Amino acid sequence: MLNRPKSLTLLPYEFARLNRVLVRPDSAELIHTQALENWVLSELIRCNDANLSLKEVDNEEFDQLLARLYQNQQSSSETVMA
Repeated sequence: MLNRPKSLTLLPYEFARLNRVLVRPDSAELIHTQALENWVLSELIRCNDANLSLKEVDNEEFDQLLARLYQNQQSSSETVMA
């Protein structure tokens, strides 16, 4: 039996931005910068119960990916108001 990840979702925007980490739900890929702390990685693996592949990128590439992944997402305050 294949070890498939649970249905992965985007991390909350502020968490992703502050911790410099993204989870791409479509590919089970964890994208991070060198600033990724071990506790963040451990928690993401634990909570997602998945074999996440890791990809380190520089800050500029991370910021571009962050903007692209979250461009169509409502902010949490907009979601609460709706």
